[in-house]
Amino acid sequence: MVHSTASSLLHRSPALTFVLGARELYSSRYGSVPLYKAGARVDLGRGFSLHSRVSRNFRQPTMSELYLPYPVANPDLKPEYALNSDLGATLSRSTWRSRAQVTARKRGI
Repeated sequence: MVHSTASSLLHRSPALTFVLGARELYSSRYGSVPLYKAGARVDLGRGFSLHSRVSRNFRQPTMSELYLPYPVANPDLKPEYALNSDLGATLSRSTWRSRAQVTARKRGI
């Protein structure tokens, strides 16, 4: 498997940050697979921020899963494609030694 990657972090203002990324994966068995990620974070002030991202991922079956007998080999396994997304909020205070974060995730395979 061979891959190439490109990524960029964009600061549109002190309060708004974007991240963009792309990756091209090449597998001799499954061919070329384009993957991506994109995200944004907005600082709303007073230590409160919102963030969100989406990404497309790929996983090909391992040799063990395809051909070894433990637990059960399956040479007909197909690769897995996943679309992941999340949305969250973070609250940070300079007087705290930690931060509070809430994130909701959705994953589709």
